Amino acid sequence: MQARDYQIKARDAIHDEWAQGRTRTMMVLPTGCGKTIVAAGITKDQVDAGERVLFVAHRGELLTQAMDKIKSVSGIDCALEKAENTSVGSLFPVTVGSIQTLCWTSRLERFEPDHFGTIIVDEAHHVMSDSYQVMLDYFGGAKVLGMTATADRADKKSLSEFFDSCAFEYSMRKAITDGYLVPIKAQMIPLELDLTKVKMSQGDYSLGDTAHALEPYLEQIAEQMTKYCMDRKTVVFLPLVKISQEFTAILNRCGFNAIEVNGNSPDREQILADFDAGYYNVLCNSMLLTESSLREFANIKPVNFWFKYPVHVLDGSGELEKMGAEGSQKGNLSKSSKRVSPEERMESIYKAFEACSLNEPVTVKDMAKYLDVSERTIRTRVGEMENEFYIKSGFVFEVKNKEKGD
Repeated sequence: MQARDYQIKARDAIHDEWAQGRTRTMMVLPTGCGKTIVAAGITKDQVDAGERVLFVAHRGELLTQAMDKIKSVSGIDCALEKAENTSVGSLFPVTVGSIQTLCWTSRLERFEPDHFGTIIVDEAHHVMSDSYQVMLDYFGGAKVLGMTATADRADKKSLSEFFDSCAFEYSMRKAITDGYLVPIKAQMIPLELDLTKVKMSQGDYSLGDTAHALEPYLEQIAEQMTKYCMDRKTVVFLPLVKISQEFTAILNRCGFNAIEVNGNSPDREQILADFDAGYYNVLCNSMLLTESSLREFANIKPVNFWFKYPVHVLDGSGELEKMGAEGSQKGNLSKSSKRVSPEERMESIYKAFEACSLNEPVTVKDMAKYLDVSERTIRTRVGEMENEFYIKSGFVFEVKNKEKGD
């Protein structure tokens, strides 16, 4: 596989940073520009130098992709550290591991702290989370490469708190100009969507509230898609799994051959393969494919707009501003003080867990921050749903998807 010019520059720059003592460095490349190919090249270099390498990611697709790319680029086979699979005792110099497994101290202690000389973290904008910090602290002497397309976090934690430098950055604009990515085009549709009751969470619209606001318009959106998407392969992003499944059914009634995939789909890999092969022309998902798939968003300051067609109208009335962002003093003061029913408590846990599990293992702290309640409240509500969720060492898990950590 022939490396592109910027991939070669990135590889050289990473080694230069490590050589100068900046052992925790980052690489920023847009989605589609081959971060994993660069990582495979770095992996080969480190193995040739006599080191063991650990590649860490938070989704099965990313782990599989890494194993395939490392094998194709370097010819090196990888061991897997995930659930019941372990690399302990393996002769392979490279381990591809799930952070959901490697966040457990009991699992980490199977390795010596100096077992790995290099750690590569995919989607490294998650590196400040508790799960990654536990793993990185344990292997504290290793060189670290963090790869991401978006070096920004929703919680505003600075990645410079962990990384010493950014070795290489290649912008989306440059990738488009150089002909490696296609230009972005937008098609507006005539839809009036009222977001006045949608709260803000970590700088973006609350997923649950957005879903409720969007649901009445799904039929209209599907109708508009028949005008533009019938002869195109299309990926649809929706705020919640329930809405994604509902919209898939609507699209099929409209004549599309649509399929839905989510984090709990047992046949997820087959669905993605079938979509890639052309058996379906629409793939609906609830934020599942935002990383290592199509993700690349600019860090844009939020602006309050009323959704009108054909032009969104800037809010001059001040009504949206009065709402305040969720979690802000203004937003808190506007909240109702009514008692929360058992049904509302359950719904809040479902929403918070789904929102917080988009990117990384879910912590009690994350869910408390999302719902703007105390950690004690989260523990109480999860305790009321013991058949659905459980808490261990500060992390929240679904009972049906329990993964062996030790």
